[in-house]
Amino acid sequence: MQILATGSQGAAGEESGITLIELLGVITLLGLVVMITYPSIYLRNEKSWLQYVGKLVRVDLTRAREAALLTSSPCQIEFFTTGYQFTIENNSIKREFASFDFAFQETEDQAPLQLTFTREGWAQEDLDLKWRTKHFEGKLIVNNAENVEWPYEPKTNNPD
Repeated sequence: MQILATGSQGAAGEESGITLIELLGVITLLGLVVMITYPSIYLRNEKSWLQYVGKLVRVDLTRAREAALLTSSPCQIEFFTTGYQFTIENNSIKREFASFDFAFQETEDQAPLQLTFTREGWAQEDLDLKWRTKHFEGKLIVNNAENVEWPYEPKTNNPD
C-alpha cells in the first residue's frame, strides 16, 4: 500500500500528471504574454496620467486668471522643470509632476518661465512651453485669447 502516492494511476498502471517540460512550457508562454502586454499597459497608465496633468494645468490657469480678475491684482505663475507654482490671496499652490520623468523644457537663459494674468487678461505674448516624459512629448499652449491647450504625442525616438 502506497502512502505518499502522487498523481493517479491510468488504465495501464502509469501515473498521470505534468512533467517538468510541460511546466516550463507553460511558464515560458506566460512570460511571453506578460512581455507583450506590459508595455501597452504601462503606456496607457502614462497617457492617463498626462490627461490628468493637462486637466489640472487648465484648471489652475483658469483659477489664476479668475483670481486676477476678481482681486484686481496680478497673479503670476512660475514654471520650473518639474512643475509650476503660483499664489492666490496668500495661498501658495505648488504642483510637481515627478512621475514618468516629466520635465518642462528649460528656457535658454535657464531662468524660470513666468506667466502673469492681470485684470485686463494675460500680460504676455503667446506661451508655447514644451515638455516631455519617458515616452511622450508635447506642449502647453496659452494664447492671447486665453485658450489653454495640452497636445502631446508619442516620442519618435524612444530610448527603450
